[in-house]
Amino acid sequence: MQRLHGALAIACMFGPALVGTGASAQTFPAREHLDVVVDGAGTWPGRRFARADSLRSGATGRISSTAAHQILVELAPDDTAPANLFDLNGRTLVFTPDGAGGYSRSVQSVAWEDDIGIPVADGAEIQLQSFTFDFAGRRWGSFFVSRQGLITFGEPLAYNYQEDDNRFTTMREIAVKLVDAPTISPLFKPTFGGAFGLDSLAGRHVAHRDDRTVVTWFAADQWGHYPGGLRPSTADNRYQAVLHADGRIAFNYRKITVSDGIVGLFDAAEVAKDHLLASIADPTDPELPGHLDLLGAAVYATNAGSSVILEFTLREPIPEPGAGEFYTYRLHFDTDEPYWDHPLDWSDEDATWMIDVREGGEYTARGKGVRQFLGGKGEARISLLADASVLEGDGRRISAMAVAGAAHFRDDQWVQGDYDSRALLEFPAGGGTRGVDLSASDSRFSRDHAEIFHYRGQPNLTDISCRVLNALGDEFDLLTFHSEFRVDKQEAGSGWSPHWLNATGTGQQLRPAPCGSRRFRGHLHLPIWLPGIVVNDRDPGLTHEFMHTWTAYLSYEKNGRREPLSDTI
Repeated sequence: MQRLHGALAIACMFGPALVGTGASAQTFPAREHLDVVVDGAGTWPGRRFARADSLRSGATGRISSTAAHQILVELAPDDTAPANLFDLNGRTLVFTPDGAGGYSRSVQSVAWEDDIGIPVADGAEIQLQSFTFDFAGRRWGSFFVSRQGLITFGEPLAYNYQEDDNRFTTMREIAVKLVDAPTISPLFKPTFGGAFGLDSLAGRHVAHRDDRTVVTWFAADQWGHYPGGLRPSTADNRYQAVLHADGRIAFNYRKITVSDGIVGLFDAAEVAKDHLLASIADPTDPELPGHLDLLGAAVYATNAGSSVILEFTLREPIPEPGAGEFYTYRLHFDTDEPYWDHPLDWSDEDATWMIDVREGGEYTARGKGVRQFLGGKGEARISLLADASVLEGDGRRISAMAVAGAAHFRDDQWVQGDYDSRALLEFPAGGGTRGVDLSASDSRFSRDHAEIFHYRGQPNLTDISCRVLNALGDEFDLLTFHSEFRVDKQEAGSGWSPHWLNATGTGQQLRPAPCGSRRFRGHLHLPIWLPGIVVNDRDPGLTHEFMHTWTAYLSYEKNGRREPLSDTI
């Protein structure tokens, strides 16, 4: 293969001093010279030197070095969203119904039930034996129990952690998905028992009494999608949900070692459309097929806190796609700046809400905060339900630059459509379940009893990359980021964010590199948590992502001539 010349990657470390989540902070001594680049074509150690005391990024945090020759990026508080860590260990929460769908809440020392009954399978339907149970406006004779730590009524848990769209979602995004069935969640965490549901990492027991039914969970957390990809926790978690015949619900927390999870009551109440919040209008385009001529997109408030309804209106009803075809209708959000000024740079996009229409007439709604497809199959108006609170912080208004568009794909090739509609959307964020503090008793009756415990929000790694490039120069091919604090994602590993100077290994051209870089080929999408096994030298993850950058540029010899490994770079 052709020899590759140039600088190899460096590793970056995030300093925990300003954003630590309880772990002990490590102090890295500043150095007079900062070792930053290793010459891959020369002999070790070829280095470029820069004065550490000159590498600063203003108010956003200092850049210096570690004794191990890593770049240390010190984050400011505004770089990450604050954490909300689990604080109910050793307590019992009791929810007392008012007979009209609401509950009061009390908090007391843990009242553990020692008789835990018999083991049950993940997803098993449990028949109530001595009473029926009132919840979410209905009387139930059975419920389903999940290894991931919750009870559902009417149907088992539908959330699938192994789907790629779920592996790196935040706890707030996951909570949005707990709406399809009435749900009681003493502590839901998608990685309990591991991605593949190992009984050695999770167990469930059920005990029936005359006046109550007790469900007990024993669960360990496994960080990772692939078996052995990340090491499981050695600590377990022990907690219970108790359903009383009089409608009371109790959560008992005997031993909790995780810091994140979803706790609360979700009644899956029907959502009703309210007033118009924002809209985008688009003039008709007679040259487009009617099902791709988007006349407008509108966002409506609902009776469910921060949940909103998005409607797309088209000139004509949507036909069923043919073989190898699908249509997509999308609303793109950017809460910072109009990214369409740089049409190939989608790295600053905050969210996309979309409805895909596939062969066979299958309609799917997806995107950050999207809850479900609402309706409109085969019609000229289609809609979805989403939670706007995941777009931007708690209790603030969202001012989002948005682009709406429709497109038609055939055999993975874009063939027609438009993305010309754009507008400034403003609607409220926050609300819903995010302001509840379950560790405090509340004698008032309410339907709002849920709290989302989560680690810190991830920093913007595109922005962090620019800080490094601006401080040290456009001399790097790729950057990996490690941190001593967890971020609010389910896996401790990371995906890959490539830029336009690289190809993904198949020659596919992607978005341009940030900061006007002509050399930077990509960075890991998430900071890698240091306790994850992906940090050690036995894990192939970094090699896998690194080869996405380089394999498209490798060549081989054929009949005495050099041929590229990929034919489309």
